[in-house]
Amino acid sequence: MYFDEVSEGMVELDDSRTAFENNIILAKEGDKDTFISVIEEYKIDLYRMGRTILDSDDDIGDAMQETVLKAYKSLKNLKNLHSFKTWLIKIMVNECNNILRGKKKIVFLDKVFHKEESYTDDYNFDKQPVLKAIKKLESKFREPIFLYYYEDLSIKEISKCLDISEGTVKSRLSRARNKLFQLLKEVQE
Repeated sequence: MYFDEVSEGMVELDDSRTAFENNIILAKEGDKDTFISVIEEYKIDLYRMGRTILDSDDDIGDAMQETVLKAYKSLKNLKNLHSFKTWLIKIMVNECNNILRGKKKIVFLDKVFHKEESYTDDYNFDKQPVLKAIKKLESKFREPIFLYYYEDLSIKEISKCLDISEGTVKSRLSRARNKLFQLLKEVQE
C-alpha cells in the first residue's frame, strides 16, 4: 500500500516537471503567454535577489524588467531546461550590477510586472534582523549567502550564477557566515 502511494506521488512529480519543461519548450518556440506564465513563477525570487543588491524598489523593478527582456531574447540559447532558475537569477544579478554601475537604460514591461503588485510586504528586509544584516555585507558575500540560504541553490549553481569557482563560493559563504555572526552579535548587545 505504501509503495503505491509513493509511486503515485512520483508520477505527479514527474507530470509537474514535464509540464514545466513543456512550458519552457513552448516559450523557447516563441509562445509569449507561456513565457510570461513561467516568469510569473519566479518573479518573487527575482525580487528577493534584486533586494540583496539594490536598495530602491524602482531600481529592482527596472532590473527585473531588463532581466525579463534579456531572458526572452536569449531563451532559445538555453540548453539545459533544468538550469532555468539559475540562468534567470544570473541574468538578474548581472542587471542589478549594471544598474549599480549606472550603465543601463530601462525598458518597461507592464504586462509582466504590474505596478500595483508589491513584493515588499512578504519580504521586508528592514523588519527581519538576519536579512538586515545580510544587506550590510559586501556584495561579494551577500550574493552567495542569499542564493544559498534563501534561493536554495547548490554551490555548483551559485558558482555558475556568479561566474566564480566552487571553492570561491565555499570560501565566501564561510566568511559571510562569520561576518553575519558578528553583525547579529552586535545587534543583540
